[in-house]
Amino acid sequence: MNVGSGESITSLTNTGGLFELLNNNALVGNLTVIITSDLTNETGTNPLNQLIEEGAGAGTYTITIQPLGARTIQFTATGAGIRLTGADRVTIDGLNTGGNSLTIRNPNANATATISFSNDSSNNIVRNATIEGAATTTSGGVIFFGAGTTTGNDNNTVTQNVIRNLSVGTGTPTYLINSIGSSATVTNTNNSITNNTLKNFTNIAISISSTGNESWTITGNEIFEEAPQTTSLTGISFASLGTNTISQNSIHDLNTSSSVTGILLNDARSTTVSRNRIFSIASTNGSTGTLTGIEFDGSSGNPASVTIVNNMISIIPSFSNSQTIYGIRDFALLGNTVTINHNTVLIGGTATGSATWALVRGTLTPTTFTARNNILFNNQTGGSVNHFAIGDQSAGSGSWTSNYNIFVGTGTNPANFFDYGTSSTGTPISFTTWQAGSPSRDANSQASNPIGNYTVGNMFLSLTDLHLNVIGTNPAISSCLSVTSVTADFDNDPRPAGTNPADIGADEVVQSIGGVLAGGTYYNAAIAPGDSLGGNVTVNFNLTLGGVLNTGTNTLTFGCNATVSNVSTSNYVVGNVAKQFCTTGSFTYPIGSSDPNEYSPVTVNVTALGQNPSTLTASVTDATLPGLVPSRSVSRYWTLTKTGDITADLTFQYLDSAGEDVPSTANESDFRVFRKTGSLITNLCPASPCVNTTANTASVSGVNSFSDWGIGEQVATPGPADVSGRVMTSFGRGIPRARVVLTDENGETRVTQTNPFGYYKFRGLTSGQNYIFTVSHKLYRFSQPSIVRFIAQDETDINFIADGFNDGVNTQETYFDRAPFDFDGDGRTDISVWRSSEGQWYIRRSSDGRWESQNFGVSDDLIAPADYDGDGRTDMAIFRPSEGKWYILLSANSELLIQQFGKNGDQVVPTDYDGDGRADIAVFRPDENRFYILRSSDGQVYSETFDTKGTLIPMSGDMDGDGKADLGGYNPKTGAWQVIVSHGTERRAGRIEAGGVPVLVDIDGDGRAEIGVYLGKSKLWRFRTSKGINETESRAGNIPVIGDYDGDGRVDVGTYEAGEWQIKQSASAIWKSLRFGLENDLPIPSANPR
Repeated sequence: MNVGSGESITSLTNTGGLFELLNNNALVGNLTVIITSDLTNETGTNPLNQLIEEGAGAGTYTITIQPLGARTIQFTATGAGIRLTGADRVTIDGLNTGGNSLTIRNPNANATATISFSNDSSNNIVRNATIEGAATTTSGGVIFFGAGTTTGNDNNTVTQNVIRNLSVGTGTPTYLINSIGSSATVTNTNNSITNNTLKNFTNIAISISSTGNESWTITGNEIFEEAPQTTSLTGISFASLGTNTISQNSIHDLNTSSSVTGILLNDARSTTVSRNRIFSIASTNGSTGTLTGIEFDGSSGNPASVTIVNNMISIIPSFSNSQTIYGIRDFALLGNTVTINHNTVLIGGTATGSATWALVRGTLTPTTFTARNNILFNNQTGGSVNHFAIGDQSAGSGSWTSNYNIFVGTGTNPANFFDYGTSSTGTPISFTTWQAGSPSRDANSQASNPIGNYTVGNMFLSLTDLHLNVIGTNPAISSCLSVTSVTADFDNDPRPAGTNPADIGADEVVQSIGGVLAGGTYYNAAIAPGDSLGGNVTVNFNLTLGGVLNTGTNTLTFGCNATVSNVSTSNYVVGNVAKQFCTTGSFTYPIGSSDPNEYSPVTVNVTALGQNPSTLTASVTDATLPGLVPSRSVSRYWTLTKTGDITADLTFQYLDSAGEDVPSTANESDFRVFRKTGSLITNLCPASPCVNTTANTASVSGVNSFSDWGIGEQVATPGPADVSGRVMTSFGRGIPRARVVLTDENGETRVTQTNPFGYYKFRGLTSGQNYIFTVSHKLYRFSQPSIVRFIAQDETDINFIADGFNDGVNTQETYFDRAPFDFDGDGRTDISVWRSSEGQWYIRRSSDGRWESQNFGVSDDLIAPADYDGDGRTDMAIFRPSEGKWYILLSANSELLIQQFGKNGDQVVPTDYDGDGRADIAVFRPDENRFYILRSSDGQVYSETFDTKGTLIPMSGDMDGDGKADLGGYNPKTGAWQVIVSHGTERRAGRIEAGGVPVLVDIDGDGRAEIGVYLGKSKLWRFRTSKGINETESRAGNIPVIGDYDGDGRVDVGTYEAGEWQIKQSASAIWKSLRFGLENDLPIPSANPR
């Protein structure tokens, strides 16, 4: 349903608007409302009530309101704008493809709210919107939770919004979010305020009153002012029944000339205040207002109970004022309970008067008080007043427990920075007197003026970042016993369990236990000498190295914003180190090898990031990069692997002391950087060296392919090298007859063509130089037609991939799928038989397993399947000896081609003899030992005669790798064979086992066909290759069936007998058995095997 200008419904709250329509009708399903235009004249006349729901899903239907594009809803209401008065399951979602794109604004200062919940509105969500208001009433807010009627306004969520003052015009609200329930029995329960930005208010950002609220969650919000105010400011004011959580909120820049409280706790029941950060409370010049981080006021006669744990509070005014400052203040009452564990409080600045406290219990009737494992650091100076670390102004009464704290402060008498008495202005005493009590306290705590190890610079990362500084001696590290209930720290890093020492304060620097750092994700961690990883570890902020860390088989990962400190030749990592990149920038991997003092980092400067995040993993191996000459290369290489899309500049640091990495026989000034991918080594600096011999570094730029990296001279292993590769379609099928040109550094060229499976090879190249490989084909185009490679040794994977056809080519991409006997064009030989008694072809398609049959031919015909039209699919064809005619059913257009060629007694040998991509009609005449070929390229007849005497079995195959089939003959009595190569320009002869069935196929994938025989009696395949005789044992079967059944571009051998197929797949070397056909069927792949 659309709402907006020009729509049938033009408003939400006006007369005749959406809310009135919904209130007066029944909902029969889920409803999505799209705001298609700005709604700038909303009156707020109609609320959205509890709806009537009908149908099977009644009681579960939802309403979602969201914008189309960036939209604004603005009210003129004096009450609330959007009023949910009993409505349930309504979602206001400002998110679309453009981000948070919905602004809801009520500019009326006399208004109650911009959005309000009342009358038991439950299970609603407001998210991803900007919500603005200017209401000055304390009985409302930009978002307001009012009174319920029966159950309360429950289970509502306000999340991921910007909640603020007016961005257009002027007006700042008193409260941003306010909840005032009706009674303790009808409470607003289980509501959540999470991950919002709340800014610019004159009193309280989030106010949860003591009446009618229960079990709230307030987490992940950021609360701040963009300009100083003149009124008292509180980030969160909270009182609630039930069980409550206030966690991970960031409260800062609450600047005013009046007082400030970060978090105020009144009648808060079972409330945990944890992992909040309160900082940058600059105040204003001349202000005398009290500044408080967290204050617990409790409630008289009620069981208010709060746990304040893992918070960081830094209050450092920018001006020299006379201001009372409390980091944490317990000002609650008898019967109330406060537990204060593992917090870090820093008070700073310069005073002109008024005492200050990092932590204090006030002078009212005392609470049950516990304070353990806190850092209470009062670093303020001046004013001739006391700057207390801690105070107990209900001395000798109530319940007090405290231990394992660190106290830092300065009194007017420097040693007396403890407050023990009943005066609200403080009663200074020494640490010894403090420990004596009563009751006695802090037996294992530490106390110092801010000197020595007890300084801000030594203990913390900065004045506003109170994470522990690991470099040097920090008195907080490993100095307390964990509190059983506190299992994690401010960053959710784990705290040691049992008797293992923990860190004092909110931050736990994760360390090894028993020399092993447990696997996990941490914010901060520190390494000691000899440590290892117990699993994969991720550090998201900082890792401090205090020795050599061995990762073993695990990986140490640094998050996008993580850093590593204290790196040196004695402090580094052996093993895999990964770094996540969320933006461009530089990171130096602190890696080295396992021998002492072999720190050899690589610096990665990311210049382009195609995927966010992307990860690059690095490690070092103490050996020469395989393929480089050890006597002329650095005896160290680096392995880099990426996940994602990264382009970077790389700088590798090698060792050059006492011949550690650089052999005396090497010319360091000629070093280049080499990348090894598989067996391929590429020189990244072919034109000139890329080494800094003074810094012992080698650098390359613009890298986006990562593998193994080494440094050495531009030399190679002596001796010739053979280089091969494959030309393929985009889905991995070989392209035959592609022209590959090789150009050396002198400009001399060599040319070859790919074989029917797309393979090519150059033999005997001079190693130690760069070569340019260039591919072309009359039908296919290549976005990267040339590859430059430094050839140091044999290479087998210089491959080209076509990305489309040349302009004007009208054919299927399967054109080049040249598996023999491939009827469906998927690049694999199909299991198929010819049943001569029926004149029927039976084919099992390898692409989908379906069976096909076609009546084509009679019993006396000779089958001649081949690809006559060049579409990449085998065509059914027969030769009728009685007529001397060929009948060919073309797969490209289903036309029947009839050709007179041959006579009775001829044997059929069709294949591509002229290299035009189409099979030629051809016969072998045994009484003449002569081939007759009708070339498809020009229609001319070509013939060749063998000079070998005796009866020959004809063969055909590309023996010289020029993309054209050569003519072969085999004498089964003697085993003698002869091949006429390149249309009579060369004749080759030899001898192989007699009594077999001959084949001429490329068995070793070198782009050239080899002579072979199948010896059925001994169940043996025997091939004569360039490396000698190759033998393969066969399974049972008397008819050989050669083909590419697994589609890997290499020949698979197989046999057939009485419907049983046995095929050895070259991809896996596994024999595959299946049944297809009857006893007297002829397997089609036995026809003219090639």
